Amino acid sequence: MRDENDLTLEKLKIHERLASIETLIKEMSVQLKNSESLVMSHIAEDRKMFYGNGGLGLVTRLDRVEQNEKTRQWTLRAVVVAVLGVFVKMVSDLFKN
Repeated sequence: MRDENDLTLEKLKIHERLASIETLIKEMSVQLKNSESLVMSHIAEDRKMFYGNGGLGLVTRLDRVEQNEKTRQWTLRAVVVAVLGVFVKMVSDLFKN
């Protein structure tokens, strides 16, 4: 009889442990879902920031900065070539006289 009581007590302990583990799993599941929602909202905010949402995003702004820099480089090169051309012309005219 004592063995049956010990066995029943062990079963009860196992059942309590299982119940507490199930409760922990449910709590962790809720926390995980909340974390997932938070992460997804951050991703949506980041996407709006990078690509814009009816406005300019960082990707578009960066592209425009790069285009402006290329234009500035070509303008500077053209000015340098023009100045060198004027200088060469002046030197050429100086030696002709």
